[in-house]
Amino acid sequence: MSRVRKGFIYLLSLFLLATLLSTAVSTSGTQTLGKPKKVEQYLSESKLYDHFIAYTADQAEKTNGDTGQSTSVSLSDTAVREAAHSAFPPQLIEQSVNKFIDSNYAWLEGKTATPEFRIDLSSQKQTFAQKVGDYVKMYTAGLPVCASAEAAVQQAEDPLAATCRPPALTPEAAGAQVTQRLSTTGDFLSNPIVTANSINPEANPQNEPYYQKFSHLPKLYRVGQLLPYVFAVLSLLLALAIIFISPERRRGVRRVGIVLLIAGIGLVVLKFVADLAFRRVENRVFNDANVGQLQQSLTDFAHRLESAMVRIDLWFGLAFLLLAAVIFGVLAATRQKDSKPEDTSPGGQSEEFAPIILSRKRLKRPVRSIPTRQKLGGEPPAPLAPKPKKPPRLIQ
Repeated sequence: MSRVRKGFIYLLSLFLLATLLSTAVSTSGTQTLGKPKKVEQYLSESKLYDHFIAYTADQAEKTNGDTGQSTSVSLSDTAVREAAHSAFPPQLIEQSVNKFIDSNYAWLEGKTATPEFRIDLSSQKQTFAQKVGDYVKMYTAGLPVCASAEAAVQQAEDPLAATCRPPALTPEAAGAQVTQRLSTTGDFLSNPIVTANSINPEANPQNEPYYQKFSHLPKLYRVGQLLPYVFAVLSLLLALAIIFISPERRRGVRRVGIVLLIAGIGLVVLKFVADLAFRRVENRVFNDANVGQLQQSLTDFAHRLESAMVRIDLWFGLAFLLLAAVIFGVLAATRQKDSKPEDTSPGGQSEEFAPIILSRKRLKRPVRSIPTRQKLGGEPPAPLAPKPKKPPRLIQ
């Protein structure tokens, strides 16, 4: 085999290894991230919606504190958190998120020109404000009247932190004020109506919506859905090219088997390495006291995605190993058959070695006896008379 042919076959083998690995990885990606139902299932199993409202309240309180704005009530109060969970149950948040996911996948698949969704939480926000107002009314009614005007002014800022009630403030008025402010201001859930046009990559209302800023995503998504089939066809073509370019078909088939073996081992090792690495990251995140429950749910969601993807890669690795074992088994079986030729010659040897054996037999020819006139029991024949010699011819 020439060096050029060896180098070309080696290059094709590297391409075959790359396409085999790409087939497995692209398939695992399309079967997990490419399916909206899978994403919704993993989000639900990670308990993300149970901690969404608490995270939103923390972010709202932090934002108001950074901007120097005071809220009507403390959003960290236990009663306020309970009112938020009652007004925004996890089932409602899950339905809203699923609506957002389904509409965006429809946009990516080309079914709609833009993501068509509208999430309206205005009534839930009003319910939350009313519940908090009722609690403030009940809390204020149990407070004593402030003895001094200075104390009354200090206690009027946060009704739930007050230790006395100003004389001019009735419990009904305190509850109505909190309800009015929570329902009309941005203390909590500043934008209760969410549409595709209201979501921007940056916090600037003048920026264009995300589906316009990332208008190339639908094309990339559709191309990504075809990648597993493209890589599978390329793998088949490269395998056939290696077999037919090789000077011997058996060598080409053996090389394809070796590439399948390497790809299978790599995918199996990748599964265990990825699980080990992500488990260490997950343990560090869950053991960190500064990480909130929502971040832990997001980590759990990412772990579920990773497990699903590497599980598919593992199945591909096992399939490659099985195919390589079949190839090596067929090569071994055919090699044993070729090394034992069939006994088809009359002398018990194969036709391939028959000319050699015949040529050896021809080297020992039997010496044929010269027939004589002597008969059994008779006299020997008379000797033949010598031929007369001609006299020499004289030269005159």
